[in-house]
Amino acid sequence: SIMFKGGPDRKGKVEIGYGTNEEYQNRGYMTEAVEAFCSAAFDTGKVKRIIAETAKDNTASFGVLVKNNFKKYSENDDFFYWEKLKNE
Repeated sequence: SIMFKGGPDRKGKVEIGYGTNEEYQNRGYMTEAVEAFCSAAFDTGKVKRIIAETAKDNTASFGVLVKNNFKKYSENDDFFYWEKLKNE
């Protein structure tokens, strides 16, 4: 599953969340889904920045983001915070 965690804010920022059932992991489905979701969001003209958070130990999840050109912009003890800007 993949979703937006609400609509874009006044600055055009929106957050995504996603997860894959274990039986479908490691097949590239989520990488493709995130790519399509980001493209559709940017195409609306209302979204300028997409953010996501991943647990530091969830390498598969942040691997999906890295493959989709997200950049890590912050972290704390437990999480990495990622962003993708329109036209990057």
